[in-house]
Amino acid sequence: MGYISERLVEVYAILSSGGKLTSFKPGVDVDHRDLIFDERGRNRNVYAQVKCALAAGRPGLFEFNAYYPKGDLPSSPRFVYILCHLDVTRMAITHVWLVPSADFNRLASHSIYRGGIHLVASPGLNRHSKWNPWLIPLNELGPRLLDVAQHAPAAEPLDLPGALLLLAGR
Repeated sequence: MGYISERLVEVYAILSSGGKLTSFKPGVDVDHRDLIFDERGRNRNVYAQVKCALAAGRPGLFEFNAYYPKGDLPSSPRFVYILCHLDVTRMAITHVWLVPSADFNRLASHSIYRGGIHLVASPGLNRHSKWNPWLIPLNELGPRLLDVAQHAPAAEPLDLPGALLLLAGR
């Protein structure tokens, strides 16, 4: 279901951006980036971790889990979590939360799991959910991603947690 939700998020983002976003899926999932969105004609990227729930767990709450090695918690103005509810019977995403990584890291419950960090976000559809500021209509997904791309700092240090970068020269 993760693959399907990623593809649907990609479609909603591109369509709702009016064609101003392009996207691609990294060939290897080593640094927690499921999709990379780019403002068409520019070099402004947004990195997204897509999390999907098929049904509400505890009464009215969706649960999204993220696991990271200790000391490897990603945080960047260009890195976002896209949390979504996939209604399999309707074959559609019905709810989406677009959460900047710094806010996700701050608001999610933290615990230690197998020597790493386990984060749990449990947004609900009630008016008291601390996640409400990031619940957006589907038709705003593309414009909001464009806004992140356009307003995040232009340059960031190369940081690929958990990945090895090899440069070869002559």
